[in-house]
Amino acid sequence: MTRRWLPGGLCWALLLAIGCDRQVPTSQPSQSRTPAKQPPKTVTPAWLEWSREDALAKLRDETTAVQAAARLVQLEHAGALVVAGELNDRSLALLRLVPLDEGARALGFATEDERVIRAAILISAEGDITRPTVGAEEELASLFVSRESAVFPHLIVTPERVLAAKLPVETAIELETPEVAYFAYEDNQGVPYVALRPLDGTGTEEATRYRWDPYELSFLGPAMDVLAEDTELTFKIDLPRSELLTPMGGKIESPDLPEPTTKPSDEEPPIILDERRSLPT
Repeated sequence: MTRRWLPGGLCWALLLAIGCDRQVPTSQPSQSRTPAKQPPKTVTPAWLEWSREDALAKLRDETTAVQAAARLVQLEHAGALVVAGELNDRSLALLRLVPLDEGARALGFATEDERVIRAAILISAEGDITRPTVGAEEELASLFVSRESAVFPHLIVTPERVLAAKLPVETAIELETPEVAYFAYEDNQGVPYVALRPLDGTGTEEATRYRWDPYELSFLGPAMDVLAEDTELTFKIDLPRSELLTPMGGKIESPDLPEPTTKPSDEEPPIILDERRSLPT
């Protein structure tokens, strides 16, 4: 078989023609790279730089009242739950400012009920700050704004205490046995009261109720009683610390009588006759 050779110049021309129609592979496919997103810069809101005097002035303006209240709390009680962590306009939206008596207000975390806030801080009309609860109690505290405070007071309710939300704050009722029961705020068709519930119950049982007497300006209820008829567990109220409680009903605790210092003698004392009565008249 006779081999036929193409001229060298024509061979290179054919190779170049074929190569021009092909794509040259690369080691990595060509990709359009998007730059990595940079974290947004934290912008410090202007209200976080207010002085106390600035915040007091802004507190009177309803459009800046919440910012002013948060700033006042931050200046005096930076450890309070409502101002813990990073403060910005987003965290501020979680807070609510509610009115109390005598120009006072309370700042706390908003709830679905516009009359209820959590972890409340009280602010007087002059801008003085009162932190009624701290620690774990602060996390569990709820402030209930009364519809009519002359009939029923504004209250801060925790599992162990019921506080009058006024300035100065008063402990209305304090539980001495938190291991068996806890307090809960209830509203029965517009009539509010404080319920005491068994700790191991379903949350619906009530051991007793404490109702407010607007004439006596105190709660009425037992200082001690059994939690239920079928149990021997007994709850007890700390009366010395319960400033706004008038005990009524329940069990009456026997007073602790002091023990006698001398033991009674088994011998009968001698009978001493009055000689003047024995003489004949």
